[in-house]
Amino acid sequence: MAVCGHWPPRQFRTVNLARTWPVGAFIGGLAMAAIDALTVRDMASELRVGRSTVYRWLATGRGPRIFRLPNNEIRIHRADFIEWVGRLEIDRKGS
Repeated sequence: MAVCGHWPPRQFRTVNLARTWPVGAFIGGLAMAAIDALTVRDMASELRVGRSTVYRWLATGRGPRIFRLPNNEIRIHRADFIEWVGRLEIDRKGS
């Protein structure tokens, strides 16, 4: 089966900044579940800090949990990001 055009097909494309894949998207014949993941750029934008700041937090272990794609790009699950921000708010209130 020859695949022409761009991947993913138009009906599977999203405009979400979190770069999500809708349920039912297929890659290599395997169904992928929806993954709501942020890039470092997305995280920096949401927090209104520089990307270098985010990279420093991640390198020193002060950021949220990350995972790497096969091409070594960093992604952050949105749920982990929200939990991490929540912990920061709690720590601030307790100080």
